[in-house]
Amino acid sequence: RFLSAANPNDSEIQDRALQNKTKQIHQKYKGFYGFGGTRQAMDIEKLKAGFQKAKRHLPFVGALALLTVLYFIQFFNYKLPGRDMALAHVPLVETLRISYAQYGDLWPLWDPFSFGGDPFLMKNAYGFDSVPGFLLFLFNDSILALKLSYVLLFFLAGISMYALVVSLGLERRYALIAALVFMLNAHVIKLLKWGWITSLGGYALLPLVILFGRKAIKEEHWATPSIITGIVFALMLRFGPDMKIGLWAGLMFGIFLLFNLIIGFSKKKLARYSLVALVVLTVFFGLSLQRIIPQLDILNLGARSQTTWEQASSRHLPASQFWNRLVEPIRIPRIQGQGSGDHIGIIAFLLAIFGLWKVRKNKMVLFFGLLALLSVFLANNTFGLYFALWHLPLFKSMRYLDRSLFLFVMAGSVLAAYGAREFFSLEKVKKKGGLIFTGLLALLLLNVWVFNFYHYSPSLQDSLGCIRRFQLR
Repeated sequence: RFLSAANPNDSEIQDRALQNKTKQIHQKYKGFYGFGGTRQAMDIEKLKAGFQKAKRHLPFVGALALLTVLYFIQFFNYKLPGRDMALAHVPLVETLRISYAQYGDLWPLWDPFSFGGDPFLMKNAYGFDSVPGFLLFLFNDSILALKLSYVLLFFLAGISMYALVVSLGLERRYALIAALVFMLNAHVIKLLKWGWITSLGGYALLPLVILFGRKAIKEEHWATPSIITGIVFALMLRFGPDMKIGLWAGLMFGIFLLFNLIIGFSKKKLARYSLVALVVLTVFFGLSLQRIIPQLDILNLGARSQTTWEQASSRHLPASQFWNRLVEPIRIPRIQGQGSGDHIGIIAFLLAIFGLWKVRKNKMVLFFGLLALLSVFLANNTFGLYFALWHLPLFKSMRYLDRSLFLFVMAGSVLAAYGAREFFSLEKVKKKGGLIFTGLLALLLLNVWVFNFYHYSPSLQDSLGCIRRFQLR
């Protein structure tokens, strides 16, 4: 308090205040550390300050945890019905469990349960360095480890988006809105219904790429956040070895560096950004070559090494479906109806548009707006963008244009937080801010949860009914 009240130009007063504060801390802790304990005392003070800062976020983290439990309430059992999201992955996790429990081997080379026998380490399957593998160490139970993996990754997605928005300087309640959109949008529902746990693993870490990447290019000490960014990419490979998310995350990070470099270009920025990119790549490959090399070998031996354009361009997003697929499907509202899409919901979309309009000069808002636009253009192959990307290494083996919509969902979630902030900064809204925020939160949950699509796979009986109706047609 004394430092903030002092004249910033009076260095003597500031030095004297700092000395007095240091003496106070020294006297307070010298009984524990002696006269050389000032540094340790300062560390304790920092830990206390960090704990107090973290306490402010606990109610919001608790709300996301409660949401996760309620969202998966029907999933907390030991059943694997037909078309259950976890059913197809049980043989892979059981292979890991038997390999370690019976043979003490953390890296099995062969999977005897899939396709009558299949290579394991060389395939893009998760190992003990993934969430299901870690949970196997704790429980030694394949079904329990697999089911809890979905739950934990869903929760991690909300936490990582919340952390990103807080790091951008927005209030916690707006970070909560971004986290809810990021967790409950129809794209995540599609991942859950189709059982794409590897994609969900990469998706959960996607916001952390921008969080630590932004720290690397902004903070004075750039090396540590650069290393952490490389670790995040390495975890993406471990959590989702098929890299359906990882490749798009790498593209997003490259665009992020290029975007910030172009705005206010200088040779100093070019040198720093180049070093950041070099450190990220070095850490990523240093931690990942054990998986990358065998996977590239088996990829080059198979048909996926050169995916035809007909395969790569499937699941094209036509312009006529932009609203239904990305914003809100036009339909009679039903509670937890069946369907599939990638929409973020009308409430989040309106907030995102409002945020873009109000703070369009904000650099991060502009970046996420362009990222959302690029994602849609790639899914639509506008101007042949995806066709050009298809010629790059590794993208040649990818299928489906609409996988780029991971980026749209992430950008829309962040922009919705900015829109909410701008909305509650209006004079008429400020007067009843608490009541209106509660109402907005309720509308958002109704939109993206209650009246959204059902996030479990249909039961086997429902599936057979659909097949019979199709045969009759």
